[in-house]
Amino acid sequence: MNYKPEELKRLQAVELEILAEIIRVCNENQITYFTVGGTTLGAIRHDGFIPWDDDIDIGMMRDDYEKFLMTAPEKLKKGYTLQSFYTEPSMPTYFAKVRKDETLFVEEYAKDICMHQGVYVDIMPYDKIPENMNERKKYRDRIKLWNQLFIAKTIKTTSVPHTKNKAIKSAFRGIVHIAVSPITKKRLYKRLDSELRKFNNSSSEMVSSRGLNVFECRVEDILPPIPHDFSGITVMIPNHYDKVLRTQYGDYMKLPPEDKRYSHAPVKLKL
Repeated sequence: MNYKPEELKRLQAVELEILAEIIRVCNENQITYFTVGGTTLGAIRHDGFIPWDDDIDIGMMRDDYEKFLMTAPEKLKKGYTLQSFYTEPSMPTYFAKVRKDETLFVEEYAKDICMHQGVYVDIMPYDKIPENMNERKKYRDRIKLWNQLFIAKTIKTTSVPHTKNKAIKSAFRGIVHIAVSPITKKRLYKRLDSELRKFNNSSSEMVSSRGLNVFECRVEDILPPIPHDFSGITVMIPNHYDKVLRTQYGDYMKLPPEDKRYSHAPVKLKL
């Protein structure tokens, strides 16, 4: 769907409410978080949302992520729900979300999934990855494999509406969906989870979220996070945000052309 200007502003306002509630829980329970991806970019380039953006992403190091998953169900105020594989196994993503009850943000790929589909903020775990480049590539490849198998267990088509070769990728996803039918989703989740954590007890100072190279950085690039304004509230952003953003976006202060300004484009929205 294409947003009407006021509709997008109202959606962003709801997402800010969710973020503020997550921050409250983190601050009251000594849980460290930091903004991720376009949320960090928005904070630096726009002091808030990228004007056409319709989501918020935050990250946590694995220990803080696990603490949040344990703490949030009890500590979130009424009207907000933590969604993870443990609370709702039908959800198709490995990482967790906090959703606002009595709202809807239904994306095309998830329209037939029976789960909470309220407006959300994504929460992504960060794990240690190998320092050695050859080992890191092997790690990435394993994570990509198990992540795709895990997603395909629930989703029969591509989950990215603006992807190149969408029809081909959707057909491939459908084939993989059939191929993994004999494997339980719990088994796929546990294997992916185990692969992601494999280097957390190592001496490596490199980390990433879900093995994605765009998120690769050193721990010192993120921690300790520093405060920055985001649409009127104070959020914590990566310590060396310039380095982090250049890794992901290159010349991040330059606006992309209008045909590259993507959003999630839900098929159903209720605020």
